[in-house]
Amino acid sequence: MKAFRLLSQISGGLLAIVLSTAAVSAQDVVRVGLDPGPFPPFTDKKADGSRFGFEPDLLASFCASMKVKCQLVEITWDGLISALNNNKIDMIYNNMTITEERKKRVDFSNPYYDTRVVFVGPKGAPVQPTKESLKGKIIGVISGSVHAAYAQARFGDSAEIKIFPRQDEVTSDLLAGRLDLMISDALAMEEFLKTNEGKPYEIKAEAPKDPLLGGGVGAAFRKGDPLRDKMNAALSNMVASGEYDKIQKKYFKVDVSPR
Repeated sequence: MKAFRLLSQISGGLLAIVLSTAAVSAQDVVRVGLDPGPFPPFTDKKADGSRFGFEPDLLASFCASMKVKCQLVEITWDGLISALNNNKIDMIYNNMTITEERKKRVDFSNPYYDTRVVFVGPKGAPVQPTKESLKGKIIGVISGSVHAAYAQARFGDSAEIKIFPRQDEVTSDLLAGRLDLMISDALAMEEFLKTNEGKPYEIKAEAPKDPLLGGGVGAAFRKGDPLRDKMNAALSNMVASGEYDKIQKKYFKVDVSPR
């Protein structure tokens, strides 16, 4: 894995950092909110608590291009938007899909990647993303995610939708036999299926295009924050220079670049 230059010195116990105005001005520091849980290949942790993966690699380049010091603040997924709007963080950078509903509360950057959504369950009988096929099934999703909104809206009256704070908890319940299926990001699920624990499972179906599933993943900012424009410029520069392509090819065989 590529060393995560800007963030590798942040230990696990120091991820939630209280900024010191004596050390660095507010203009030079961006507090980056993200969920503490692992979500490989997008983000994971080393033994010392430092982050690695696709999103940390991109973030290092974003922060360098914006000429800011990025400090990570761990916040459970469903509290990220509230933390942003209460000025506890300056940016959400955590696999957050851009949706019309979320745009009412935050400003998004342009998408920095895009991928599909899948249903994962034990190998065997086929599953279709329809109410009839999922009738009586127990489906696990992450709280506050587009997957949760989609599952509840499209299948909530025929299947039981179980909500979890983090992806690793969803996966644990699937492994324990307490779920029939989980709905999540395809690339993250492909990583799970490569593991020994994931071998008895498979992608059962791909979710059809749906407005509830949004249009790509972006960073989120408070309404009117000019930091968003800096992020968009950094992303454009990375794509044009080939840096983006270099990073994504370390983790994915398919193109996840923003469209």
